[in-house]
This record gives sequence, C-alpha cells and structure tokens, in this order.
Amino acid sequence: MNNKKFEYKWVIAAICTLMVFVCLGFCNSAKSLYIGPVSEGLNIKRAVFSLNDTIRYLSTALVNLFFAKLILKFGTKKMIAAGFIAVTVASVIFSIAPNAPIFFIGSFLLGVGLALTTTAMVGNVVNKWFDKGRGAVMGFVLAASGLGGAVATQVLAPIIFQENNPLGYKDSYLLCAAVTLVAAIVVLPLFKESPPQPINEELGKSSNKKRTISWQGIEYAEALKKPYFYLTIILIFLSGVALQGMSGSAATHIKDVGVDTDFVATALSINLFALAFSKFLTGFLYDKFGLRTTIIVCSATGVLSMLFLTAVTNTPVGKILSLLYAIFGAFAIPMETVLIPLYASDLFGQKSFNKTMSVFAAVNTAGFALGAPIINGFYDASGSYKYGFILFAVIMLVVLVGFQFVINAAHKERKKTENE
Repeated sequence: MNNKKFEYKWVIAAICTLMVFVCLGFCNSAKSLYIGPVSEGLNIKRAVFSLNDTIRYLSTALVNLFFAKLILKFGTKKMIAAGFIAVTVASVIFSIAPNAPIFFIGSFLLGVGLALTTTAMVGNVVNKWFDKGRGAVMGFVLAASGLGGAVATQVLAPIIFQENNPLGYKDSYLLCAAVTLVAAIVVLPLFKESPPQPINEELGKSSNKKRTISWQGIEYAEALKKPYFYLTIILIFLSGVALQGMSGSAATHIKDVGVDTDFVATALSINLFALAFSKFLTGFLYDKFGLRTTIIVCSATGVLSMLFLTAVTNTPVGKILSLLYAIFGAFAIPMETVLIPLYASDLFGQKSFNKTMSVFAAVNTAGFALGAPIINGFYDASGSYKYGFILFAVIMLVVLVGFQFVINAAHKERKKTENE
C-alpha cells in the first residue's frame, strides 16, 4: 500500500503554470502581432509604438528592483492579486485608448502586472516550495508562456487582422482582459503563502548533487563586493536587449519581407510551442549539466536564430529559414526567464537569493526596454530590421564569452565557501 502523502507544492506549481500561461503567454507573447495594426490605428510610427515596450519594461524593472522588499511587506498572495488586477486593467485600457499617451498608461500597468505574476514571482514561489530539481520546475512553469502564446496567436490573430475591421486589435485586448479575470478567480483561492513546514535541506553539503541542491551562498553585502556580480548585471542587461529586440520584432520582420500573414502566424505558433519545450529543457539541462552548459546552448542558439532572420525572404528557402528561427530562437529566450532565478541561486546562493534575483530581474527588463527602440530605430532608418539582428548576434557572442568568466569566478567562490 502506497502511503505517500500528496504534497500541496504540486498544486502551487499548477496554479503558477496557469498564471504564467495567461499573463506572460496569452497577454504578452503574441505582442509582435500588434505592431502594425496598433501603429496604424493610433496613426503613429513604429518607433513611437516601441515606447509601449519601453514603458512596460521600465515599470517591470522598477517593481523588480524593489521586489524583495515588497515580498517582505505584503507577501506573495497580495502581490499576485495586484498583478492580475494590473494586467486586466491594462488590457481594457489598450482596447479603448484613443491615442498613444492613453495607450502608454496601459503599458505601464501591464509592466507592473507582469512583474508581480511572472519570472520574479515564480522564482520566489518555486524557491520557497521546492528543494530539489528547481531548474526543471522553473522550466516547466515558465514553459506555459510559450503554450499560452501559441494559443493566443491562433485565437487572437484572426481577431486582430479582421478584413473589414482595422481596429480588430481592440476586440483582441478585451478578450485578453476577460481571460485574465477568469484566471485570477481560479488562482487566488488556491494559492497558499508558504508551505506547512519550511524546506530544511542540507545546503551545499552534497558533492554529487550541487546542481539540484542549493548552497548557502554569500550575503548580499558580500556579493556587492564581487566584480563578477557587476559583470553578471552587464551580461544580463545585454542579453535582455538582444533577445527582446529579436523576439519582439521577428514576426513583423517576416511579414515585412512579403511572407503572408497565415504563414507568419504559423511560424510564430511553432516558435511559441518550441519555447514551451525549450524552457522545460533549459531547466532540465541546468539540473543535469549545470549553468555553464545551459548558457552556452542558449547563447549559441540565439546567435544562430538572429542570423537566420537576416536571411529571411519571401521564397521557399526564406520560409525555411523563418521556421529555423522559430525553433532556434525558442532555445535562446529562456535566458531572459528561466535562467534569471538560476543565476541568483547558482552564482550567489540562498542567503542573498531574493535580493540578487530582484536586481537581475530589474536589469533584465531594463534591457527589454532598450531592445525595442533599438530594433525599431534600425527599421525607421533603413526600412529593415536586418542590421539590428546582426548587432544583436554580436551582442550574444559577447554574452556567451563573458559568462564563462563569471561562472569561473562564482564557482571558485562557492568552492571556497563550502570548504570553510
């Protein structure tokens, strides 16, 4: 007879998955479909529309910067509730905004809502409820954004691109608001603030399971004295710039070169389904092979995907390249989601986890804010995103090399700490 007691942490993982599916997936991952319709609907240039991303990511960065303090003051459940409210209200504002300034108010609220319901929050909750295999759990939960985005693409694209309604995007945003509200009604009653008993693990004592069992780490004040802490911040920022600039404009770029809308929607759906798989695989890779291997895989696929985009054309070969981007690009994106909490736990440990993750999440989204105007600036100057993708490919090569120095220094510090 199996007397193994069911653990509520799996319910927590499930409702976090639903939260990410809706907020990060359904309401955010298909955002590139809106660039053309909203720019035309509000009669603004695409570079001006890109301020939507800039404002959203700056508000996310601001919230993430104070995330650790907010958690201590309000707790996770209240913050998640506030996040759902912010995402819902933002979608409503998008649907009724008559001009760009009003639309940007929604952008600010969406950024706040995503900060309270996605990467940083999931990192905090998973770290609190799970002791082993955190990488795989993080990957599984955040994989829901890819599935949510894939579903959103198929559901929202026909609404956005209605033949007889150039303002179809407004109806799309209203649907997003309704879906978010329903998700909140499901998630909040089931969510529990903390596990019945705090996780009690032998931190840093197992030599053969260092990748799946956390280490005590160093205090945040000590982390601030380490040069590799600041190099980590720079590299996270740069990867945020490049990856968000790529993912936020890829679908529009493929459409701009003449590929029909149906194929673009299909490519984006493939990308988002692949993203769901890649986030779980990234967590698995981390648990199995460690941070170095995971970063090499994500960075290298990022470089390749950007190079594929530069060669996309409205030809059979060009369409194949767009599909290759859809697959390879998906394996790069976990650097801006799954890896953020893992950078904090692997490089600096549990003692400073919430504070280092808050900083990393903030600079990551600050990079997002800069990525959008850079890539759209290239479009406005040259009529193409291609040269922006080349720049981003170079940046990802710098990130790949830079993280090798960070990991060497951090793991040397970890070995020193564990031997004391």
